[in-house]
Amino acid sequence: MTRSSDVPIIRLAGEVKSAVLSADGVWRDTQVAPLGQRRLYEVRVGRYGEEKIIRAAAEHRWLLRPKVAHQRVETTTAGLRVGDRLAYSFPPSLLPGLLPSRTGVARGFVFGDGSISGDALAHASFFGEKDEALIRYFDNTDRLRTYYYRHIPGMPGRKLHVPSRDVTERLLETGEVKPYRRLGGLPREWKRECPALNGSAEAIFGWLAGYFAADGDVGISGRPSIWSTNRGSLEFFKEACSTIGVWTLPIRERIRRGFGRVDTKIFVMGISRADLTSDFFLLSEQRRRWTANRNAVERRGWTVRGVRETETVDNVFGISMATSPPLVLEGNILTGGCAL
Repeated sequence: MTRSSDVPIIRLAGEVKSAVLSADGVWRDTQVAPLGQRRLYEVRVGRYGEEKIIRAAAEHRWLLRPKVAHQRVETTTAGLRVGDRLAYSFPPSLLPGLLPSRTGVARGFVFGDGSISGDALAHASFFGEKDEALIRYFDNTDRLRTYYYRHIPGMPGRKLHVPSRDVTERLLETGEVKPYRRLGGLPREWKRECPALNGSAEAIFGWLAGYFAADGDVGISGRPSIWSTNRGSLEFFKEACSTIGVWTLPIRERIRRGFGRVDTKIFVMGISRADLTSDFFLLSEQRRRWTANRNAVERRGWTVRGVRETETVDNVFGISMATSPPLVLEGNILTGGCAL
């Protein structure tokens, strides 16, 4: 895995130095060189319901996590067995000691829970706990306005605006009508655009925390997850997490009955408990659930589900094992590579 992104190893061949992720989670310089043409195997691996195919030569070295049934710590592609647990490596999380920026939080929250009316600027709406927890991250709060809403019967989560002239003390006391606050005059790009990934770690952390406060959830098991009808938004969230050393699970598709009368798609992605800190959780109930379960075991490694020799012969590339440590493939799979 290269520092900038998951880049095919063929693109690194011939370069004097390439930064790759090593066994200790540190980016190190090494040299990638062609090894000639060899017959390829297909290695099918899986994790958390996700599967992928890795193509490698018979001599490619794989590092294993020992099991009770065996103590093997290394093998070749040809020697892999179904059930082998591949070793893994992740870069360290940058979050310990890192605080989210105020502007980052505000921008992330608007991206998730904000809206734009016509050609106007963006605005953010604050309901319930989010009112107290998020407003402090915004400037110009003198522009806050109070509005009222009620839930539509038979449509959980769907809100209907109630004109202030129709609001009575009785409706407020019984909870039939509830207040919320809205802040306008915010930059349109906060709702329309994602932040730059080459920005500061504090800004990225803040954006992630704000977006999670808008559209995230922490289950009773303590697993944080974020939901969106736009898969692209979660793909960016995943990449932003990677830049600060936070591991995310695969994006999954669900079918739900939304506000209309037909089933629609929604996407969900889990986030590692261990890589996060309490500063990520801006809502108290989410923070409480995470704190109670933050040490739960997470299965980060891939397991071999099949190995097949193919008829394909293709160019193979490797690194200098004499001067370089093991490197990490896409998916954080720690591998020994092929010796030059």
